[in-house]
Amino acid sequence: MNNWKFLIGLLTILSLAACQKGSDDSDTPVTNPNPVDPGPIASDFEPDIDVQRISRTPRLNFVKGSTNPTRDGWPQEGQEVFWNARVKVYGGYTFKEVHYSWFLDGVKVKAGIADLGPESTTYFKLPWSWQFQRKELRFVIEYGGDVQEVTSLNNELATYTDALSVGFGVTPVVYDYFKETQQEYQRASNSFEDWAQIQVKKWNEIFENAIYPETPNGVIDRVRLDTIWLDEGIGGQKFQIDPMRYDQTVDLTYFFIEAGPYTSLEVYQDKQRSYALGEPNIYDGVLFHEVGHGRYLIDVYAFDIQPNFGDLIDIHVNGIRLNETEYFPPYPSKAFQTPEKGLMNGNHSFLDRFSAIALNRRAGERAITNNFHTADAEGLAFAVAPAKNTFSFTDSNGIPISNAQVKVYYDHSEQGYYLNIFSDEYFFEAQTDDHGNALMPDGFVEYLEDYPFVTVAGQERDYKPTTFIIEIKKDNEIGFAFLESFRVTLAFWENAEEGQFEFKVDLKPF
Repeated sequence: MNNWKFLIGLLTILSLAACQKGSDDSDTPVTNPNPVDPGPIASDFEPDIDVQRISRTPRLNFVKGSTNPTRDGWPQEGQEVFWNARVKVYGGYTFKEVHYSWFLDGVKVKAGIADLGPESTTYFKLPWSWQFQRKELRFVIEYGGDVQEVTSLNNELATYTDALSVGFGVTPVVYDYFKETQQEYQRASNSFEDWAQIQVKKWNEIFENAIYPETPNGVIDRVRLDTIWLDEGIGGQKFQIDPMRYDQTVDLTYFFIEAGPYTSLEVYQDKQRSYALGEPNIYDGVLFHEVGHGRYLIDVYAFDIQPNFGDLIDIHVNGIRLNETEYFPPYPSKAFQTPEKGLMNGNHSFLDRFSAIALNRRAGERAITNNFHTADAEGLAFAVAPAKNTFSFTDSNGIPISNAQVKVYYDHSEQGYYLNIFSDEYFFEAQTDDHGNALMPDGFVEYLEDYPFVTVAGQERDYKPTTFIIEIKKDNEIGFAFLESFRVTLAFWENAEEGQFEFKVDLKPF
């Protein structure tokens, strides 16, 4: 009799252990590390159920150099995948009879009840047949028990099934800082994961609202927080050296370290510095800007020409430097600033037009170079120009400037990625016809396509943002205009054979 009791007890324990451990393909929530109901335990945290992220298995690497990245690195059509909602319990109490539900495009597709033990981490799984069609996927926790949560605003999470995946590397001290301080800033956030999800949600909103004539539906892609790595190394140096060594299953990565100019503990802790950047403890626009480089975006502010920051305009009119005369179009300002503003140029609350167009050209693609801000990712395939390029000039009254001399000056600095140096040595010369049109010589295209820029660190970049200064002179009048090279890139994307560029120039006697 005692042997039978022992055997039954042993089988019961093994059965519970198996249920506790689970597997990637199991339909049972997988909980770790504490049993469901040991009673209250000591904890440094207030009670909270935190739906932290939704990941997908199997995890697939992106394919470097892929010529078909809208399919390579994605699951195959109809392949069985699993969506995994990670739920973390903070505090020393058990949450009993927690109701959970999965929704696809607002329709409930799975529901259940689970007990969540103190300081536990549980993965709730949803099997799904993969399809290349966007679905909104939502996981919801509902709890009506006696334990009072510090916030219930992090009890559900929504994402998109076709979203690009994002992974963040974070040092433990930064991770702990967000857990300790987020409730001071926003009620919906109680962890680093919650704060990260708020960033991703904001990015998706910015994508959706990036509406321009060329992007009438905004940016097509969406992003999804997939992975967080805790780096036990010193100061996050592992991430800075080679973040891709950790995970090539995600399309975009970034790291959070103790010290640095951005995404660092010293920035988040420094209130004066934080507010100068916008409050990064709520929304860190600088993070979005830097992540954008990993999706091939460039610093649009690099098209500015700013002598106060080291640029040199050594083009002369009547013996005086151009930007110190009234002939300089931004006069009385001595600097030129591109009108293209947004995420990659000074305002992180919306996406600039050029970046929106560039992102849509890569819509649905997994990463093909790196998933991080590297020289070979930034500006990928931007160094292009139409085969034929025509400049059209009108005066301030809209009248064509005919039979005028045109000179094109270019930056010939080799000292830095953002440095611009112009001299009286012009690059191209042309003549307008009776309609104010001037055809650029072949060298204009060759310059844009065959001018990789070597940085100080010795990394060759595929594209260097540059702005041309254009002089037009007729009789005793002269005027100037600017052409950012991204406008040439946009013209190529619209028509690879022919680009048309229009300039309205205010001619003045000289």
